[in-house]
Amino acid sequence: MRKIEKLSISEKTTDYLEKRKKEAKKFNLNKKARKEIISKLKSSQKDLCCYCECRINYKNQHIEHFFEQKTHKDLIFDYPNNLFLSCEGEPETEQEQKNRKQNITCGHKKSNVNLENVNYVLLINPQKIEKILFLYLENGKIEASKQCNEQEEKKVNYSIKRLNLDCEKLERNRREAIFRIGKELFILSIMEQKNYIRMLLNENNDEFPAFYSAIKDNFGFIINI
Repeated sequence: MRKIEKLSISEKTTDYLEKRKKEAKKFNLNKKARKEIISKLKSSQKDLCCYCECRINYKNQHIEHFFEQKTHKDLIFDYPNNLFLSCEGEPETEQEQKNRKQNITCGHKKSNVNLENVNYVLLINPQKIEKILFLYLENGKIEASKQCNEQEEKKVNYSIKRLNLDCEKLERNRREAIFRIGKELFILSIMEQKNYIRMLLNENNDEFPAFYSAIKDNFGFIINI
């Protein structure tokens, strides 16, 4: 999970959301507003899920309410403070799909009706990240970074469990992403490696590679060799 700084939406769409806030009890949008909001969120998030950082696209995304609709009705149409794009979080293997509720991740895991209400004191908001909180290991595992104090570590551990960021699917996908990059670097000179990693991790890129933070944690040091 990385800090997300949202791009602004148009005044017309902002006014529309304010109108919907007064009129509607459930979250639904007209096509034009939905298209703009999704476009702005995708650009803000560099085409990555706001939680796990997998690649999102029209088949693998939904507008996510960080603060759940059932408990924060006043924030249902609050684009600046509550809307993100999450992946669908679906299990991939047949074995994982047999126990879907346990293996689903990210936004749909967070809102699972079988879980207790979200603890927003502990759940990390992607907009509120001000330091490196998560550490991604070479084996695909995720844990609190060494920079975390005791309370921050509690938040990281709660967020990992609530969003299922340590599930087998995500560990596997992060591990494979790290392995692919390592394999590509193996045939490059040191200078080529530096340029390649610098290109991948460039904050000005319109899109980031899937599992950007995992790649950065494992290969970012190469830039400074």
